[in-house]
Amino acid sequence: MFNFTKLIPLLYPLNLEQNEWFFNLYRNLILAIYIENPKRSFNIDELISFISRNFNLNIKNIPELEEILSRLSKDTNELIFQNNSYLINPSKLIELEDVYIKILGIDDSHDNQIIFEYEENFKDIIEISETNENWDLFYQNLFLPLVSHFYFNLTEFGIKSDKEILENYKSYIKKFPKNQDEIHSRTLKFFRTISTDYFKKHLIANIFFESVEGDIKEYDSIYLLLENKDSLDFFIIRNINFVMEILSTMYSIEDRIKSATSSIASLLFEDSFHRNLYYTEMSNKQNEIFRKSIRNESNILMKEIHSDWDTMKLGFTNIQKEFSTVESKIEILKEGINKHSKLIVEAGSGLNKSVKSKHEASIHILKNKNVEVLNKITEFSMFFFISVILISAGIYAFFNEYFFYTISFFGVSFLLQLFYRLLEILINKKLIDYHRAELKEEIKTETT
Repeated sequence: MFNFTKLIPLLYPLNLEQNEWFFNLYRNLILAIYIENPKRSFNIDELISFISRNFNLNIKNIPELEEILSRLSKDTNELIFQNNSYLINPSKLIELEDVYIKILGIDDSHDNQIIFEYEENFKDIIEISETNENWDLFYQNLFLPLVSHFYFNLTEFGIKSDKEILENYKSYIKKFPKNQDEIHSRTLKFFRTISTDYFKKHLIANIFFESVEGDIKEYDSIYLLLENKDSLDFFIIRNINFVMEILSTMYSIEDRIKSATSSIASLLFEDSFHRNLYYTEMSNKQNEIFRKSIRNESNILMKEIHSDWDTMKLGFTNIQKEFSTVESKIEILKEGINKHSKLIVEAGSGLNKSVKSKHEASIHILKNKNVEVLNKITEFSMFFFISVILISAGIYAFFNEYFFYTISFFGVSFLLQLFYRLLEILINKKLIDYHRAELKEEIKTETT
């Protein structure tokens, strides 16, 4: 009934970021198969058949399987493709075995801790056997149906499985002929102590198992939860609290009204139960509206981010144009130097005054150019820093993880712009020094 439990040890560590959760889950499953069969190679059809026999997973409907195998052979180099089949890379085998053993050890340790806490919670009112019979009863008849109930709520937004949870719980309590009220109280208490990670790994396994038969990408709610660890934790905690409320209130109500006539008790129970279902349905509808609102806000934010990036790209294009302008100015200055040199060579003693005036004019022009460049630097710096402060504030407020990259980008852009402006000033200064030196030579020539 709960075939997804076979997958749980293979899904750790959970890495659900950057929409890579689907690839990571399949990667762990496929590598586990190769580690258990290190000398065997599989083509795609053989691998599909092996997974179907051992995990009850029909993955023929997953077109990404070939892409996943290709990434494992080309990107991570964990598999080798030869003779139209895939086999594990011998150089990676020892490393992967160590990781695999460590993952199984973590999972076993986690499970043993949960079982130990369960036994500690009940050891003084029920007999604890070495074969963990009571734990198996709790795990198979109450916990796993509850995980499936969470998955149903996640995909269907329905309430029809709530009554089934209550019936499962009543059947579980009836397994204990004595101390049922105390067992009821301690069971609810134990549920609240179970870590969200323990629920999470079961829920992820259930989602992964069900995604094989259908297209899990159709469920926007699942994608949103899997993209954000906090959202998934919040979903689990909210559902645990809701189920605990049902079990604590509905089970107690039914016990209290057993002393009344059976017809009145039945009416009261059904009425109270349906009231809870009604409020649950209303809550689910509100959650759906909330999710849609989050998606709309996310789309607006993404559009604003794209607009900001377009602005940055435009600024970078302008900087490139400025670079081209500086290069053209350098060429013009080179041509001017060559022309001045020719004039000096060709000029005779009768042109000394003309050459001298040209040197003085050139010095004056270059000084004016340096003043203009300094003014441009000042104007650019004032506009640039104001823009950076505004844009950085927006990035920090909405996407603070990109704040460092944004500041780095603007810093580099400013330094590049400043570098080329200062380079232009330096070139002009060198030219001024050159003209002054030539002017001194002309004065010395006139004196002699």
